[in-house]
Amino acid sequence: MHYNYIGIDVSKKELFTFDGKKVRTFPNNPNLRKFDGFLKKRSVPLEDTIILFESTGVYSSYLKHYCAEKGLKAFIVNPKRSANFAKALGNRSKTDCIDSKALYEFKNVIEPEDASVPVIDEVAEKLNTYLTSYKFIMKLKQAASNHLEALDNTKNAPEKLVSAIKSEHKSLNKLEKKIIDEAIHYCKTDSKLKEDFE
Repeated sequence: MHYNYIGIDVSKKELFTFDGKKVRTFPNNPNLRKFDGFLKKRSVPLEDTIILFESTGVYSSYLKHYCAEKGLKAFIVNPKRSANFAKALGNRSKTDCIDSKALYEFKNVIEPEDASVPVIDEVAEKLNTYLTSYKFIMKLKQAASNHLEALDNTKNAPEKLVSAIKSEHKSLNKLEKKIIDEAIHYCKTDSKLKEDFE
């Protein structure tokens, strides 16, 4: 079977696509309406299309969900592997257009069987939001602690300022506890998560 490939470089706000002929840009937003419209106008059926894109965390989430909902086959490339492949192609500069073309060329090193319709694990995605939020709060807490230590060693640090930073640090402690409590509660609402958690 002959497949039609599209390389897609995903950025925060845009998708840069290359189908072997032309680079096109689409908004990276929920439902990917403009990208969907482009695919529907083509003469190539969705089932004969394979898209190639990097796993870029939250930025590639809309595209991954789109593929799952439409039953569109995708090959999701590890960013490190993609970077090494681009270097092997001789692409020294890095732009969104060049990246989409490099991802398109990835079709030459994979088999069609390597691509599949992404499976969305909503439970894992929700749990991941708790974990990433927890890590974020821990970074803020560490930064606040470091800043407080610096203020403690500053002779003329205003008391009101020190007090405000300490208050903020206490708020972060409360938020940390709230996130942990909610994550544990969420784990206990799903039988598989509960088993893993326990």
